[in-house]
Parts: sequence; C-alpha cells; structure tokens
Amino acid sequence: MDKQLAKLQNKDAEKNIIAELVSNNQALANIQNLKPHHFSSGKLKRIYKKILEIDAQGRPVDLVTLSNEIEGVNVSELSYLIGEGISSVKVKEYENIIISNWIRRKLLQAGYNFVSKISKPKNDPSDLVSMISEKFDNILKINGQTEKLGDIENTLSELVEQRVDGIKEAPGIKTSYAGIDKRTGGFQPGDLVTIGGSTSSGKTAFSLNICENLVFNSEPTPIGYITLELSKSGILDRLICTKAGINTSKFYNNEVTTQDKNKYQNIASDLYNKPFYIVDNISSLPDIKMRVNLLCKNYETRIIFVDNLQNILGNAGEDFRKLITQATKTLKALAKRLNITIVALSHLSRSGDESKCPRLSDLKESSSIEQDSDKVLLIHRPYKEAGLRDFKEDCSLSLAKNRQGQTGRIELIFNRKIARFENTGEEKDAGF
Repeated sequence: MDKQLAKLQNKDAEKNIIAELVSNNQALANIQNLKPHHFSSGKLKRIYKKILEIDAQGRPVDLVTLSNEIEGVNVSELSYLIGEGISSVKVKEYENIIISNWIRRKLLQAGYNFVSKISKPKNDPSDLVSMISEKFDNILKINGQTEKLGDIENTLSELVEQRVDGIKEAPGIKTSYAGIDKRTGGFQPGDLVTIGGSTSSGKTAFSLNICENLVFNSEPTPIGYITLELSKSGILDRLICTKAGINTSKFYNNEVTTQDKNKYQNIASDLYNKPFYIVDNISSLPDIKMRVNLLCKNYETRIIFVDNLQNILGNAGEDFRKLITQATKTLKALAKRLNITIVALSHLSRSGDESKCPRLSDLKESSSIEQDSDKVLLIHRPYKEAGLRDFKEDCSLSLAKNRQGQTGRIELIFNRKIARFENTGEEKDAGF
C-alpha cells in the first residue's frame, strides 16, 4: 500500500505553493480549505503550519523568520525545499491538487482497512457497510467544504432573502396540514420530528397522509419510509387505499367493486413514477443508519420516516432505554449532517384516561425523545372507540414542542373509513 500511497502525492505542488506564500504573503488570501494535514511531506506540513501561525499574529512571513521558529530547519534547507515561486493565479490550482491527493490517500487507507475487516467472520456485515459508508462520507464531506470555519456570510445572505427581501420561502417541507405549516413553516432541514400516539391512534396513518400529500404534489418531494412494523406491501396498500378513498376491509372481506379496483389500479400506476422509497426487513440501529445514508445518496430524499422507535432492536441484554437514547441522538445527528428532515414515530407510555390530551411526559422513554426532537406532534383521539355512523370523529394534534416557534393544539377530523386525517381550519391558542 505504501507504493500506492506514494503515487498519490505531488511534492512539486506542495513545494511551489509554500514558495509562493513565502515570496508573496498576500497569496494566502487566495487559499480557502488547505490545512497542514493535507500535505504529504512532513517538513512542508510543519512549514505551512508555521506560516499560518505567523500570519495569524499579523507578522510577515519570510525564510529567516521561518528558519528561526522551526526547529531543525535552516535558511539554506528552506531555500532548497521551496525552490522557485509560482504566480498567485496558480495557488488555487495547487491547493486543489494537494487536497485531492489527500482525499485519495484517505480513501485508499479506508479501503484497505475495510478489506481487512471483511475477512474477520466476527464482524457483522451491516455494521461494516455502515462504518465504511460513514467513513467515506466524512472524507468526501471535507472536499465539499467551501466556507471558512465559522463563516456566516452565506447564511446571513440567505436569511435576508427569506425574511426581508421575500425572494424565496424558507426551505420547509409543507405537510398540507394548515395548523402544522402555519406554526412551523413546514418541517425544516436538520429537524428530528416525533409523531407520538397511543396504540391504534393512527400514527402510521398520519405519517402516510403526509407522504401522500408530498408525493402526489405537483412537485413531488422525494420521500424515504423505513418501516420496522409493516411490510413494504402493507405500507403501499394503505397509502393507495387512502388516496383512492377505499376502505381496506373491502378487499379483506371480498366486497370490493370493479370501480374500486379501477381506482386502486389508477393510483398504483401513478405511484410508479413518484419518488417514494420504502425500506423494510430491517430492525437494528446500524441498519437504519446505513439505509438513511443510502436513501439520501441514491435518491436525494428530503424527508425520511422511521416507523417506529420502539421497534428498534439492540444487542442481547442491552438496556432498552439506552437504545432509544442512542437512536434519537443518531437520528438527530443524521438529519443535521444530511440536511434532511427525519420523522420518527413513537408510542405513548400512558395507559390511563385517554380523554385527556397527551403531553411530552407521556412519550415512552421520553427523556431522550423529548430532548433530541425539534418538533413533537402528539395525536389525540378521545372518541376512537365511539360508534360513529359516518366514520368521522373529531380529534387533534398537540404541537407539544416546537424549537423554532409556537406550540398549540391543531383540530382535525379523522375519517376512519379511509384512515385519513383531514383539516378543519380550527386552532386553539398557542400553548393550549
């Protein structure tokens, strides 16, 4: 591997860029991302680090200063190492060469490390895929970093455009539920959103209603749906029936009409070309993490649903509360790093009076779910056991946590016949 690593070095580029920085201190302003660790030469790495230190102190950089402050390096040796300078125009080009070679070396080392781990039977394949995916992603992410550390210029410009100039809307994903979109501006990139509810309250139905609104839009939003409960066919069946306005029990009881079949076929045909991707047959956190990464890389998904947190499996003997804590922190980190929204479904731990509106403390393993979530929506269906002739019942969503705005209660209607939550246009005051 050493010979291959040696081929991924360009000592001339490294020497020439140092030479230009010494002969022309102003050339440093043309460098954006080059760091000392990008150099393959140990001595040039030390020299560049010292140049950055001297420049940060507001002092001029020259051969005498460098030789005086770098142990074991004298003026004649520096002159030999550096050689002749280049034009400032070439500085950016050489910076790209040096960083590109560094990335290639890192990828090669990661590849060799991955191959060595594959040969060991004790290493779980899903863990290996997750590990190498994250390793490569971290390396390549550095290549795409164009802002200087802590730079706020681009972010400020975007905010002024959104808040003052009105050039474009905030980049939230609109759910088509007026109460949610009004209070949140839509689900934001980097958000971890939790949808909580008691057993059979409609958590999956509500998440699929949001998916339906997004994917059948005039400009469909790419969606990933990781189901730890239902199968891929189960999710698709529910989505199609709700969109078509068909009660799924008709199929199970053989009461479906030709008209229903045609509706089903038309929606299914339309769904073929929609950016909706379902992952099933997984249950561990490393698997989920790997699939989230792949959904974003392969399909550029903007929002990913995880249904649901309490179905995530850990290792034998692992404390379940710690597993949920690790899961919420992992999902939040993924949402932030990939700049997407992740929506996690969660059970409520409360089994008492369901006529009362649920609160954050009712979330199962609430300490981590509550802390790590940016937004928490709690489904409240006090009449779900009532015998309603028209299959419609009043219900509500409690926006119990909203890191970027107001909380409050959003009134909805649940149509049991087709498992759809519908807008009513009524809202309670913030803070409910």
